[in-house]
Amino acid sequence: MFRGDRLTFTEGLVCTEEELSVIDIPSTVVEELFSGGKISELMALIDSSYEGWGRSVSFEQALYSTERNAGRARTACLIRVTKYGKCGVIALSGLKLITPQARLSLKLTELKADVILLELEFTEAEYEYINGGGDWAALKKEQKFGQLPQLTVTNPNGTAQASIRPAGSGHIWESLAIELYLGEKHGLLPTDPFEKATSISILSALRAIQDIPRVPPALAPEIRATMHETFIAETVPAAFKWHESILEKSGGPYYAGEAVTLPDLTLLALYLRYCDVYGETNPVNANKLPKLIRLIETLLAGKLGEFVRERRDPGVVEWDREKHEFVRK
Repeated sequence: MFRGDRLTFTEGLVCTEEELSVIDIPSTVVEELFSGGKISELMALIDSSYEGWGRSVSFEQALYSTERNAGRARTACLIRVTKYGKCGVIALSGLKLITPQARLSLKLTELKADVILLELEFTEAEYEYINGGGDWAALKKEQKFGQLPQLTVTNPNGTAQASIRPAGSGHIWESLAIELYLGEKHGLLPTDPFEKATSISILSALRAIQDIPRVPPALAPEIRATMHETFIAETVPAAFKWHESILEKSGGPYYAGEAVTLPDLTLLALYLRYCDVYGETNPVNANKLPKLIRLIETLLAGKLGEFVRERRDPGVVEWDREKHEFVRK
């Protein structure tokens, strides 16, 4: 759909090569308008450049960006309903900044929020990583549910609002809520309700085995050791057989075939946690799970590989294999 340094336009719900016609507006001009938040000026410029729009009676800004696979160009679309009831789709070529960029600040304490960080890295979102350590008693009082992580979304104009976000700013607590927010925002969840529910069901199943390594520290070490042995030998292999079956039928390396979605990043985060805890006895590597391993290796072969190898924060706790519990470094 891209043609050099120009905008490409089509009317109708389906974009085909035959339907495309070029609007003569340099993408540098469009980028300037988007980065400045001048949406109305952009629409006026488009109106004056293409008479086929007619007069708009309804303007619903629906900007979104998708990145189907690592290494592919980012596509930005603006959907606008005309008086004829048709949708015009405008593809913006090669724009890094497609809309006024909200600043994301992620505040953590002891444990990593791997899924969240993988989402931010994979979608190339600009974010600030904040170590929430220090006076935890004071920090806890600032949190909505008394715990972290906390994601702060700051408006392009620099204002952050802790109340209901009329302009897209505010704070989000709880890992699952942050994961789903970023998934929705960056196209890591399907838009179709049925497909989205299917994706979330996979996500839920993965989360069910995510925290099992954190057995109660009050238990005797020998009991914790037995629980982990059972977990590695029985629980994980049984659970992952279902995921292996899903991937065999997906038609690609990922749960959704060729598109990376939130469950894929959740599986990678789970694998990384198992590497931290179990090392060579990682239950993914120890069992015959070629589809799961292919998914993980495909993700690590892209831009996430550099993040995992060079910049993934191990946190301030580590796994003690003799005590079978997390301890502060």
